[in-house]
Amino acid sequence: MCIDHPACQCYPTSMTNKALLNVSETAEYVGIKRRTFYKYVQDGTFPVTRVPMMHPPKWAKVELDRWLIDPAAYKSR
Repeated sequence: MCIDHPACQCYPTSMTNKALLNVSETAEYVGIKRRTFYKYVQDGTFPVTRVPMMHPPKWAKVELDRWLIDPAAYKSR
């Protein structure tokens, strides 16, 4: 289920109820490969983790949804 289409199955249901996603879940959620994900993180064009010292790192779905709206214009807050 995705934000824009509540009846569709864009994302696995296990991810729709989670507030924080790990690396693999994050890459899948935004529709990119892990290699691309790491490049975006390194370039600073991807949301930062909300709990920097958390291991493994987790990304907030709220931030990912903001990034998905316009990746080119995204700025971390």
